[in-house]
Amino acid sequence: MAPDPMPHCTNKARTHRPEWKCILLGALLCGISALLTGPAWGNAGDILWQIEIDRPHDFDQANAIAAEGNRVYVAVDGPAYLVQAYDGKTGSLLWQDDPFDVPFASFANAVAADNGRVYVAGGLRGALGFDLLVRAYDGETGKLLWQGLFDLAGLDDLAQAITIDRGHVYVGGIGTLRRGRPGDRGNTAFLVLAFDADDGKILWQNSSEPSGETQLNEVTSITAEKERVYAAGRHDGDSLVRAYDGDTGVLLWQDQEQAAGFTAIGVEKGRVYASGFRRNGPVGFFFVRAYDGRTGTLLWQDLYNLAGIEDSVSAAISISGGRVYAVGNSTSGIDAGVTHDFLVRAYDADTGVLLWQDNFHGAGFRGNAALAVDSGEHRGKAVYVAGVTTSAPHDTQFVVRAYETETGVLLWKDEISRPGQNGAFEVVVEGDRVYAAGRLINITDTTGNLFIRAYDAGCSAHTD
Repeated sequence: MAPDPMPHCTNKARTHRPEWKCILLGALLCGISALLTGPAWGNAGDILWQIEIDRPHDFDQANAIAAEGNRVYVAVDGPAYLVQAYDGKTGSLLWQDDPFDVPFASFANAVAADNGRVYVAGGLRGALGFDLLVRAYDGETGKLLWQGLFDLAGLDDLAQAITIDRGHVYVGGIGTLRRGRPGDRGNTAFLVLAFDADDGKILWQNSSEPSGETQLNEVTSITAEKERVYAAGRHDGDSLVRAYDGDTGVLLWQDQEQAAGFTAIGVEKGRVYASGFRRNGPVGFFFVRAYDGRTGTLLWQDLYNLAGIEDSVSAAISISGGRVYAVGNSTSGIDAGVTHDFLVRAYDADTGVLLWQDNFHGAGFRGNAALAVDSGEHRGKAVYVAGVTTSAPHDTQFVVRAYETETGVLLWKDEISRPGQNGAFEVVVEGDRVYAAGRLINITDTTGNLFIRAYDAGCSAHTD
């Protein structure tokens, strides 16, 4: 289904607006010059190109996506480690790296791009188990610059998140401390490593088990700013955020909340924002917290559940222009324990005041969820959300939605329906283009295909 371009006011969210209001809104978003020189912003949401790839061995999908300049990089989930680079303007494949021949013995989980280089993190099977893997490339040519492997205790270790700051590559994931035992509460560490971005040397690692006992720990998301690193995830059944000195790995502060878990973390101007879920008995709440990045002081938090029943969770977070955007799902109350709404909430970054929200469910009502969000590094006019909505009782759609940052008005949307479990799992905005990646089901053999679609951001990419 093609997206509805914003200027024509054909989107359902805009059908009630008189034409002159749409013109005025366009002027406010794109500048008065748009009225003088013509509707240069008329292409917002137009599809520029798309790629669909089917490899052997069942499912392929995007695990992570990053963009810098005119290049897009994708870490692909499938039978083996695969990284691809595309021309952001045309969708042409520039290079790819799939160096490991053995199926199901390697994987790429996370990707980041900075200063013309690309860094990918995942895992590679060694003699005793999986080792945490990081590979660095020249972004233009795909030349391998270095590879780093880390083995904590001769068992399975893996990377789940990556970020770059001031010449350091920070990776978060899971480190296995010992083999499992009967009645174990867990056997993994909350693992953070720092690599030198130039040569891949490991600068420090912190494989903490915060309780001093062996329990279940994992880093699900990581971010950094001004030589401080912030990792979020889980410790046993609790949420955990830890702040480290970026140069030494010394722990600066941590915050732990019972019966909770964090799935995403971001930082802007010294403030740290984490999102996930928190339980109160049988009810799970959409959970967002804001911290002072220097001290760890809690600044504000939000707990939300639309229907007050069953589970709600935030899957991703983005911060820009004084606003925090958290996305995920919440129970709708239509069918308790089964139905979830696609949910987007925007907050004032300073106070935590809710500015706007959007929640809806698809035709099949059940599995609706926002899974990724990006508002760009600058003060853009739109925030982009990717996820899944139900198109039939057992089918889901690849969905991308663009919202006006100040009001939450839907600017455009794109939905792709096929039989099976389709979804947009990642979204990123770079310059005047938006890239979304995920999975479409192959109708012929019902396996999953990697799918990437590029959109014109139009006036929504313009900054203040």
